[in-house]
Amino acid sequence: MLKSLFYHFLRNYLKFYGYIYFRDIKIYGKNNIPKKGGLLFSPNHQSAFIDPVLVASYNSGKFKLGDSEAYNVAFNKGTDARFCKEYQIFKNTPDGIFIDKLSGEPLFDTNDRFVSRSGWLSFTKPVDGSVYELPDNTYGMQRTEIRSVSTDIHLGHVFDDGPNGMPRYCINATVLEFKARKDIS
Repeated sequence: MLKSLFYHFLRNYLKFYGYIYFRDIKIYGKNNIPKKGGLLFSPNHQSAFIDPVLVASYNSGKFKLGDSEAYNVAFNKGTDARFCKEYQIFKNTPDGIFIDKLSGEPLFDTNDRFVSRSGWLSFTKPVDGSVYELPDNTYGMQRTEIRSVSTDIHLGHVFDDGPNGMPRYCINATVLEFKARKDIS
């Protein structure tokens, strides 16, 4: 958790001070073997340095998600289309857990899922310690954003209109994977 919060802080700090970061650049190391890496340019573009550790957090998401709707949701705070293909697949899954697509860490349990008819997966609670909340005041609305503790990706939002006065965690299906309980070791 601290690692992902550190990278989140660092990424925003670098953006604020005008640094430009290029992802997915191959660095040729010993014996001409390519490694993943990136370049970080200073605001005046006079100096640059390569930081493979910082690059790893970006590249792992890009490698796993590609240029997809899932990448846009995870890293650009996007939103799935209502009733998207993944939602249609996940809405009737058997007993199990929904996991973070990048880390494989459990996020939500089917025992806490309910039908909200909103077009997004809805849960009354996350797995303990799996998500954290941030205020989100974009688009003139006051909402609470939900992010994964393990990878810091955007998952969706939480609202106070769930069943029986419980919260409704409105989650984008494209950033999740499903594991049936019988397959969990």
